[in-house]
Amino acid sequence: IQPVASRLLPVTSLPRALLLGALWGWLPCGLVYSTLIWSASQGSAIDSALLMLGFGLGTWPVLLATGLAAERVTAVLRKRSVRMAGGLLVILFGIWTLPGPHQHWLMGH
Repeated sequence: IQPVASRLLPVTSLPRALLLGALWGWLPCGLVYSTLIWSASQGSAIDSALLMLGFGLGTWPVLLATGLAAERVTAVLRKRSVRMAGGLLVILFGIWTLPGPHQHWLMGH
């Protein structure tokens, strides 16, 4: 699936996005597999199909919201000031966890 999906990148049109999304549906997902097992145990094809339809409709809004949120977070992370603040926080946390006499003052012990 990966060679076909890589030819669809970057996504520049709605048909490419839909095709990539359809290919992405073949990726293994424990939640989908557990729902498939649950639907297979329903005893009728209609009940199984309705269960999978409900699962799909129930997860669609969350997946859409996650995609939109990822787009906005990516835009924020591209700002130099955000990257600098993140780097400074990593440095400060590193200093904070260094062993030494300053731990008593920093950590309140």
